[in-house]
Amino acid sequence: MTESIHGDTTISRPPILLRYPAAHQGIRLPCSQHRSPLSTGGLRITLMKKLFFLALLAIATIAHAQSPVYQLRIYKIHPGNEVHFHDRFRDQCMPIMKRYGFDIVFTSQAGPDGHAEFVYLLRWKDRPTQTSAWKAFLADPEWVAIKKATAAKYGDLVDDVQDRSLDMLPYTPPPSKVP
Repeated sequence: MTESIHGDTTISRPPILLRYPAAHQGIRLPCSQHRSPLSTGGLRITLMKKLFFLALLAIATIAHAQSPVYQLRIYKIHPGNEVHFHDRFRDQCMPIMKRYGFDIVFTSQAGPDGHAEFVYLLRWKDRPTQTSAWKAFLADPEWVAIKKATAAKYGDLVDDVQDRSLDMLPYTPPPSKVP
């Protein structure tokens, strides 16, 4: 074994004989001179740095792609129908939503100037899941019948709906545990 100029140890091998057809003479070179440029120290480190950067980029891309999507919905409830709205949402709407994978994180009632508003937050795995779940829920025959029956009995329960999809920013802190 011998030490190369790059500080690593190489195994001595017999010389390689290169033949050129025109000259019919061979040129003998020691094997250590036929090393791959990727095995030299400087190039090896550069390649490792590039691979490390690509791995970090891939991890960041996957993490961002797997970030949940939150959806904020605000319903302005028709005056006088607050009780009917909450009964329908709690007892009929939420069980159907659960069948389609709706993850209701938070519900609240608020409202400026005496107008009742129902606010809730949904968490989705990703946008395609969100879109397909809403499409299936709105087409659900049971939900269509419930909505039609409550409208016939009480009139419109909701005057206006605001819908916002919220994407997490990379610096969003993880959720904390509430004591």
